[in-house]
Parts: sequence; structure tokens; C-alpha cells
Amino acid sequence: MQTIDNTIGRDVATTIARISVDPDRALAALTEIDDLHRANGSPNETPILWRLARQARPILSAHLPAAVAAVEAHSQPFGPCAVAIEGLAPTGSRLSPDAQRVLALALGSPLGSPFQYLQQNDGVLVPGLSPTPGVVANSGASPGPFAAHSDDAILPPHLRVRSIALFGVENETRVPTGYAPIEAILDRLDRPDRAILMTPDFAVRKPHSFDLDGGSWSAPLPLVFENAAGELCVQCPTYNTRPLGAAAARAFAGFRRAVDEALQWLVVGEGSYMVFRNDRGLHARPPIAGRRTVLRTYWRPDTASLQAATGQAGPVFDLRPLLAG
Repeated sequence: MQTIDNTIGRDVATTIARISVDPDRALAALTEIDDLHRANGSPNETPILWRLARQARPILSAHLPAAVAAVEAHSQPFGPCAVAIEGLAPTGSRLSPDAQRVLALALGSPLGSPFQYLQQNDGVLVPGLSPTPGVVANSGASPGPFAAHSDDAILPPHLRVRSIALFGVENETRVPTGYAPIEAILDRLDRPDRAILMTPDFAVRKPHSFDLDGGSWSAPLPLVFENAAGELCVQCPTYNTRPLGAAAARAFAGFRRAVDEALQWLVVGEGSYMVFRNDRGLHARPPIAGRRTVLRTYWRPDTASLQAATGQAGPVFDLRPLLAG
């Protein structure tokens, strides 16, 4: 079994793989995907978009094999913690908003199954996230800052989002997205504080975006733990975490400083695609000035555990039974 010490500094697992695609190959792929979407009546229904995305995956494999291979590597244990792909809006491309969703789903298809929570973003599988004036900070819809966090940290680990994918539609002022792999965070802490982070001496609060009885706190939990594959994982919204005791408070203060130092920043602009492990790092962004829209998709290897917990087929799941267990 790996320990918190001998995983520090893993080269591949803490890498953000960066791919820049050839514009001619990208245009060929996007043209075929647009034709596929149009040939099926330009649908916008979730089941049809996902079916078309699976049909579009061979198109991407044929034209953009390096991009597909990078996402496939990300899907494996100890694969790159994040992948950033540039160049998916070449001159001459003409994807409609729903065809862009097909592209986003096709790019993520090596990750397994897309899903969404019923109470988030009106239950839309691939929502377009744009700043909305008046929305509170630390929310995907807020124009204010979004401090470092992992999504759905209040859920049991076996029910959480594994990877989050962002497809850039517009980013007028090139607002960056930050990502910090958990190893890069822990590498900046001393052994005693790392050990405390792995003890159930913390609580996290239900996020505003769940649109339920906000403000309730979890049972005591560790912020850092090891999954069945031996990977280090993290569950922590830094703005919604409460240390339970003086030692935990000291460790958490150091953890927050380490997160700020470890964040790597990338711009998800028009035609950019970024996917990162939600369970193996924290992500953040500064305030948004100007227009910005990203298509976001949650991914898991499969949704069997969500189906078992909710009794629902998916891909949209009610949060209430998930929060119960």
C-alpha cells in the first residue's frame, strides 16, 4: 500500500498534459461532427446528444488521435491529473451550441459516463456556465472569485464526481482556471500536518449550488485519503471547511497556503478543452470580467453506484438520496 510520503513527486500523476491540435485536422473532425448532428435533425435532447457523441468518438480518433489518447490516459489510475487541449475552434468551423455539446461529450467519452445532479443547473447534462450578476461568490454562476475546491465534497467518496471537463465557448478577457494536484499541495507541507489531514478532524458544508437546505455540515471526515487504487484523493472546499480542533486548524491553515502555491493556471478559451480529476486536486478561478461561457460535464467510470443509491437510471440523479448515503 502506498503511503502519503512515497507518492509525493509522482511525475505522471501530477502532470497537466497539454495538446495543441492541427487546425486542418480539427476542422475536418468538427465538420464531420456537425454533419452528423445535422443529419440526425439537429437534436438537443440529452439521450440523443450522448448517442451522437459515442458515434463521433471514431471521428476524433481518426483526426485527433493525440487528443483522444491524452484523455484516455487521464482516465486511468495514476494517469495525468489534467489534460488541456487547444485548437478546437479552427477558422471555418461552424458548430451549433448543441453540436458543441456533442463534441464535448465525444472528447470525454473515454472517461466513462457523463452525469448531472437534478438540483444543479436545472439538471442539464452539459450546462453552459456563464457569470450571472448577483449570484453569491464561490459558485459556478457567480462573476466573483471561486476559491479552491473539489466539487461535491460532502458526498461519500464512492458517489462523487471523478473528472470535470470544461469546453470553452467564449472567454472575452481570458479568465484562467487553476488546478492543484493533491501531491503538489502535500509536497509543501510537513509530515505532521500531512498526517492530520488524513484524520477525520474536519467537516465540510453543503454547497450553494446544490439548491437544497444549504448550510448543513458533514459528519467528521479526512480531507485527504487513499482510494482503492492507491491514489491520493482530496475532498475539500477551502471556503466551506471547518477544522475540528487546534491541530486540525493549524494543518488546514498550512494546507490553504500550499494550495495557493500549487495552483497551475490555464485559460479555457474558445475551442479549448480541459479535463481534470476532481477527486485528486482542487480547482479555482479569479473573478470574471467580461463574457465567459464554458460547457461543463461531470464524469465517472460508470454510474452504477449512483443508480443503486437513487433507484434512478440517470444520467441525471436526485441529490437527496445521495446525501443520505
